[in-house]
Amino acid sequence: MKLKKIAITNYRQFQNAVINFDDELTILAGANNSGKTSIIELFKRIFKDKNFSKEDISAEYYSKLQYDFISCINKIYNITDKETEFRENVKKEFSTENNNKWTAIKIKIEVQYDKNESISLFSDYLMELSDTCTSFFFLFNYEVNITELNKLLSLNATNLLDKKHEIQKLEAGRKTNKTRIKLTELQAEYEEFLKEIFDGALENRVYFADQNYENAGQISVREFQSLFNYNYLNATRLLNDEKTDNYFSISKELLSHFKKSNDWEEFKKQIIKDIKEGLKEQKLNEKVKEHSLIKAQNALDSIEKCFEYNKGEFSLQTDISDELLLGFLSSSLQTFLNSKMEPNLKSFLRD
Repeated sequence: MKLKKIAITNYRQFQNAVINFDDELTILAGANNSGKTSIIELFKRIFKDKNFSKEDISAEYYSKLQYDFISCINKIYNITDKETEFRENVKKEFSTENNNKWTAIKIKIEVQYDKNESISLFSDYLMELSDTCTSFFFLFNYEVNITELNKLLSLNATNLLDKKHEIQKLEAGRKTNKTRIKLTELQAEYEEFLKEIFDGALENRVYFADQNYENAGQISVREFQSLFNYNYLNATRLLNDEKTDNYFSISKELLSHFKKSNDWEEFKKQIIKDIKEGLKEQKLNEKVKEHSLIKAQNALDSIEKCFEYNKGEFSLQTDISDELLLGFLSSSLQTFLNSKMEPNLKSFLRD
């Protein structure tokens, strides 16, 4: 089973783009600022645990969404100035029936499988029963939660209507430089308040669908991400840990993959055993106690002379946790790229 295609709509600079994945290896190449990093970060948002934010929405489309939303609220306000009716009209305007209108980012995902391959993990999301279709189809959206939007608008209805009434009074009154400035400020404040409400209702949502990405059924983001085995390595510009990376980023990423393998547990037991035996052979505990704990023990002896209590004795134990072991390995393991590639290809890899 493999990723076949991802279609991107209104994500950053990608208003409409399609990525077709090769059966074996897909290479993403392009000039600086062409969007390579944006695509990689998109994968993290889809397949990992990082959520979309309003900054991920295509700037032009985000402005259009905000404009349409404010226009809808103004239209409702123009129908009525009563708070109860305002709430009712909001529910009518923002219903689940027109939910697609308020989708900020839409990602279409096709996952393909071979006919002789087990699809038990994906069986709940099978929509196409045709012999010619061997794919699953998902929608990963950053969209307005209509229920949450109605809730936010209802909670803030009084405040919104008060602001709108104040604007209306200024618009109907005599125009002076002072009132014009005040009107501009109030209008900006009112619109900013509405934008905050709109942003507060945006969230990640996932659906499984048919091959036309219709008849969608919602599943949780966590359930969707559990279907995929997604991992990545962060590369430094020189593709090694030497000098350029004091945090040994590549080595840490490589070790994190090793930790997920079947060999890790056996390796961990053996390396911890070897380290403990080496420390025991060198009499670490005895030497530390001899050179470091003797002063503390003397202090306790002095205190015992003044107070009656059982002072006890210090003891040392050697314990090596997963975190300590990984910290040791990542700080002692450095990654280098030894290559005889042509200079132009090296430059491509660095970029």
